[in-house]
Amino acid sequence: MKKDSDLFLVRKGTKVHSKVKFLLEKYYEKEREVLNEMFEGFVDRDHKVINQFQETFHSTFWEIYLYSVLKKCNFDIDWSHEHPDFVISAPKKFYMEAVTSNKRFNKEHNYQHNRGGVFEILKGYRDPREYNALMRESISRNYYKIRDKLNCYNDKYKRNDWFDDTLPYVIALGSYCQESYGREYIFPLLALLYGQYYRPSEKKFSEAIFIYRPEDNDIDEKEKIPLGIFYLKEYADVSAIVFSSTVSLGKLSALCSSNNKIIHVWYDGDLREPFKITIDKKEKLTDGLFVFHNPLAKKPLPISVFECEHICQFYSDKNGIITSKSPHAHLVGRGVLKIKEIT
Repeated sequence: MKKDSDLFLVRKGTKVHSKVKFLLEKYYEKEREVLNEMFEGFVDRDHKVINQFQETFHSTFWEIYLYSVLKKCNFDIDWSHEHPDFVISAPKKFYMEAVTSNKRFNKEHNYQHNRGGVFEILKGYRDPREYNALMRESISRNYYKIRDKLNCYNDKYKRNDWFDDTLPYVIALGSYCQESYGREYIFPLLALLYGQYYRPSEKKFSEAIFIYRPEDNDIDEKEKIPLGIFYLKEYADVSAIVFSSTVSLGKLSALCSSNNKIIHVWYDGDLREPFKITIDKKEKLTDGLFVFHNPLAKKPLPISVFECEHICQFYSDKNGIITSKSPHAHLVGRGVLKIKEIT
């Protein structure tokens, strides 16, 4: 890779994001190599990608991850237009717009790459109050981002002469919206998109129609956030949502060959004990990535489009029941122990 396109060549005066500072440490050399490989071939159309990566991190990191997935699935990308983020030209034409949901007021995470992250992911969803707070924050933050990108589609993208509004429009949403974003899994999206709210104590889903938006003081605001938005006509232009809450520095550590100890939590649908813990199980690029199809989409995205790499997909079957298609257990979250921290 050319020197001037190096993600880690920090220019003087750059206010470097805390996670980039971690990656710049000698101990993260292999993670840097993985990310540089993922970035290879990415077209910087507005010449801002490297600065944005170094200063704000998450949104650009998410775009690079999505690009690497599209490469892995052998999609062709048309880079000749500034928006949406990815114009897929083959084998199936569609648009993908990337967005991240971030912490309130765009605050940085209180990030400590230590054992706390491991213990956080292992504690599960036993505390109902904590679980509901996690859900409310994720649902509300992700709702606004989906709504914003739908507005972009209607108010901006469709008005371009070159834009083909008969093609599927996909919103790719990466969640970084709270301190414990790595524990969100699919539950907030199943509630937000389909109105199916998971109850850990009962190990089952129930229907719900809204939540109250949480405020900073942990008191619910009066504003209602609708659930089941895929059944609302105004969201019919959104063909599908691509989602993950596990694209973090831990994803890089899990993908690189190193001495890290990787602890995973998986969901396999076992009614008695649905969550399984593994240590040092091989993680794939697409583990933790999900596709949620809109049953009322004006331009449906064929399920076959993301059958590459066995990406888990949720869709409505012939009876109108939301089901999933995945040949393996789903990644819920991971924790990483660096060797220097446990010796």
